[in-house]
Amino acid sequence: GEVNVEDFELGTVRRKRIDAYTLDISHLGEATNRQIDGLIGFEVFRESEMLFDYGHEQIQFFPARNSSLHKFNRPLLAVELEMHEHLPVLVLRAGEQTIRLGIDTGTEINLVDRSLIPLLEGQLQWKEEYARVRGLNQQATMAQKAVVTLTLPGAEHSRPVECYFADLSATPSVRDLKIDGLVGFEFLRQMRFSINFPEKQFYVW
Repeated sequence: GEVNVEDFELGTVRRKRIDAYTLDISHLGEATNRQIDGLIGFEVFRESEMLFDYGHEQIQFFPARNSSLHKFNRPLLAVELEMHEHLPVLVLRAGEQTIRLGIDTGTEINLVDRSLIPLLEGQLQWKEEYARVRGLNQQATMAQKAVVTLTLPGAEHSRPVECYFADLSATPSVRDLKIDGLVGFEFLRQMRFSINFPEKQFYVW
């Protein structure tokens, strides 16, 4: 169903009369052994820049323009994002292959669609490790882990990244937005980064 949240406050972010959806997400709490009451979506922070610091377990919100974050700091790297509807997408390189991966800060692992396997032939180091992947729709699919070297645009160095390859054709965010997969905590935890949604920029600090 749908509900209207009269007042919402998260740190310095305040919103009034936010439309929200109600659905059963109990399986997310079971998977993490934590109580999860809801998920915060794009509508809340679409006008902000969000700074993620996994090492210190912090998220900070800044105005999208003329903020103290950029006034007193210089990013190590600035990468232009593609916005596929509500989802920020990084265009990465794996050898000569371009991969478009949506940024999902709530996903523990990196997911890539199996259709890319032939295009990455010779670049994948397969592991005998598997995971059962289940999204909000609770549909589950099996995924196998492989290590692939990915490069951010403008970065001096590539880095080996653990990804799980699965059939994501039934995953709405991948199928409908025409991307190759999702990058989550496993990739993002390696850096201190921010996402500026209005400016469509990804910064590494």
